[in-house]
Amino acid sequence: MKICNKCNHQASDDAKFCPVCGNSFEEKINENQNNSTDTSSSNYSYYNFDAMSTPPVQESEDKSSVGFGILCFFFPIVGLILFLVWKNDYPKKAKSCGIGALIGVIANIVLSICYAILLSTLMNM
Repeated sequence: MKICNKCNHQASDDAKFCPVCGNSFEEKINENQNNSTDTSSSNYSYYNFDAMSTPPVQESEDKSSVGFGILCFFFPIVGLILFLVWKNDYPKKAKSCGIGALIGVIANIVLSICYAILLSTLMNM
């Protein structure tokens, strides 16, 4: 029987992960079995939140993108959705999408006002 070094739960010999906390048995199996009697620093958590967290985003994956900015300029709703989805994981891409969507909305409003003014002046002639 293997004993987990985090929660001191017993698991079968062929187990790769602890069934209670999800800790990997691959790391130093012999050392874990020798230190199984030490319970002073053990963690009795049923959930391993470290294993469920997303890996950190590498800098090369998160670049400001002109292509996404242009796409979001023409389709602002796409820019809003991409901004909301990526704001925590890819902040630079999210910022370029948000800026493209904002500029697209502002340009659409300005062009709509100009078009309305032009139509009203042509109708009054």
